[in-house]
Amino acid sequence: MSSNKLYNIKESDLGKANFPDGTCFIQIGMDTKLGHISEMIIMKDIEECTRYFSTWAMQKSRESVENPLEMHEKIVEWLIENWLDAIKSLKQDMYVKYGFDEFRDQDPVEWIKSEPEMVSLTLIHIAGVFTNGYLKCPINNIEVSVRMIKTLITVNFWEEGNPHSPEPIKH
Repeated sequence: MSSNKLYNIKESDLGKANFPDGTCFIQIGMDTKLGHISEMIIMKDIEECTRYFSTWAMQKSRESVENPLEMHEKIVEWLIENWLDAIKSLKQDMYVKYGFDEFRDQDPVEWIKSEPEMVSLTLIHIAGVFTNGYLKCPINNIEVSVRMIKTLITVNFWEEGNPHSPEPIKH
């Protein structure tokens, strides 16, 4: 027998949260030594993603994956084998849009192998540009979901009572 939660939602319980144009929701899931993890981060724009995400992803893999260097190398080989056009596309974007002049004449395979922080950005680039927001990589069952969101519908479940507390919250 399954248990279902029922909520009496009134129109006044509904609302929306607005985000600046370009806000990016990125969800990453992967198998780790502790089981499958899934985390979401919110970036205010693609430039912030470019600066911050690769550092976050590399730190997350160091903390939670048995052999992060081996996983990284397998992802690089998988990208080269399956997504060379995406590697070329991101390398070009990094040169043209973001001014990384040193990337202009680099061979794409040499580039992805020599720029470890670009590997996680390449996964996001593939999801965002080539696969309609979702990518599944067979290495450690990595799943990447990228969404640019302007507005979210919100629901206030706590007006009549917090499901984790016997007392209602009154305003």
